[in-house]
Amino acid sequence: MKKVALGAVIAISAMFVACGDDSSSTSSSAVNSCDVNAVMAVPVHVCIESSNMPNPEIMCKEALAAKVASMDGTTAFGSGCAAGAKKTCPITTTDGVQMNVYVYDAVLSAQDCDYLMTLIQ
Repeated sequence: MKKVALGAVIAISAMFVACGDDSSSTSSSAVNSCDVNAVMAVPVHVCIESSNMPNPEIMCKEALAAKVASMDGTTAFGSGCAAGAKKTCPITTTDGVQMNVYVYDAVLSAQDCDYLMTLIQ
């Protein structure tokens, strides 16, 4: 089950990171977030938050939503992640986008951030 859950977060976060490669427009200094819930063998719940992600609303509502829909998942665009995360993993992508990945489920929160981030990048 752990591998399935990790696969889900990899797909989710990889899509978020890949969308950061589009430098055609950047967000303002406001914090944008994408809350992701998916169910495979186990529930997966992460929220990705950034103040310098290019096109965050399009990424969350369209690109990422299409990806997680195949995992019976949903996304919600917002202005920050909810409190109560079991783990927070800061990440800076290779193109300089800084974000925090908040993990709310028990399976993924038991993993080391460095390990989770190696799977994402």
